[in-house]
Amino acid sequence: MYNMIPDTMGDVAVKLAWLHANGFENETEDSVILQGIVDAANNMFEEALGDPYWTVLWDQENFKLKVRDAMGEIIGYLTPREEAGNYLDDFKQNSILTWRHMSAQSNEILKNN
Repeated sequence: MYNMIPDTMGDVAVKLAWLHANGFENETEDSVILQGIVDAANNMFEEALGDPYWTVLWDQENFKLKVRDAMGEIIGYLTPREEAGNYLDDFKQNSILTWRHMSAQSNEILKNN
């Protein structure tokens, strides 16, 4: 359960309840969503490349995700849907569209690198 990546707000609630029941009282709905987004993006690239050669990290300043290659160079960015504005609102409004959008952007980065 700790490593579960929530696909929906229902999954977020389940994971948050588990975290609180197991000593992670400081976790919030937002922290579960944001960590899930980073974990999902990392998983997308790991599956496509066959290993974790690339890393996805938060670009805190711009509230988007940066994709780094094995040498640590930034090779692309993942952004939330424009109409949502940020990943929290994006996921809360429609998590399925969040994942589709992220998948499309990931495929573009893979194609170009």
